[in-house]
Amino acid sequence: MHVAQRRGDILVEKYSPARYQHYDSYDAIEVSKVADIPEDWTGRVGWASFACSRGTSSC
Repeated sequence: MHVAQRRGDILVEKYSPARYQHYDSYDAIEVSKVADIPEDWTGRVGWASFACSRGTSSC
């Protein structure tokens, strides 16, 4: 079951290559939160799930 369906989120976005970044090294698109997953996307999605600390140059 899709994670958005388990949570009860309503997916309303439509997939557009201009809106969603596709990973170069992995067949997936980048989203910032579950609600941003396009309703018509059937592939994999990824999002950054790391915590940033103050003074860290990678954030």
